[in-house]
Amino acid sequence: MIGKGRFVFLALVVALVVLAAAAALASVKGTVKESADFSLLVPEGWEFSDFGNGTVQTYNKSGSYMVELKKAGSNMTEKDAESGVANLASQNNGTGPEKVEMLGLTFSRLRRV
Repeated sequence: MIGKGRFVFLALVVALVVLAAAAALASVKGTVKESADFSLLVPEGWEFSDFGNGTVQTYNKSGSYMVELKKAGSNMTEKDAESGVANLASQNNGTGPEKVEMLGLTFSRLRRV
C-alpha cells in the first residue's frame, strides 16, 4: 500500500507533468471525465475507466499508452508527507521541495540535480 506522502508526491508529479504540458493540452480535443476522486481530460480516441475504488485509467485504443491514478493513503499528516518528499528527494539527488504557485494552486516541486 502506498503511503500518503508518496501518494501526495506522485499526485504532485502527475499534476506538474500535466501543468508543464498546459500549452499542448490547450489544443487537445477531448472530454473531461469525473470520478469521486479525480477529473481528467480524456483526449479524443482514448478510453476512460473508473474502477470505483479510487483508481481511474485513461488509455489510447491501441493500448500503447496508459495513465493510471490511484488514491491511497495511510493517515499521514501534511508534515509527514512533506518529510517523506524531502527524504525521497535526498535519496535521489534531488532538490528539497519548493513551493510553486500555478493556476491559483500551490504545488511542491522537486528537481533532480
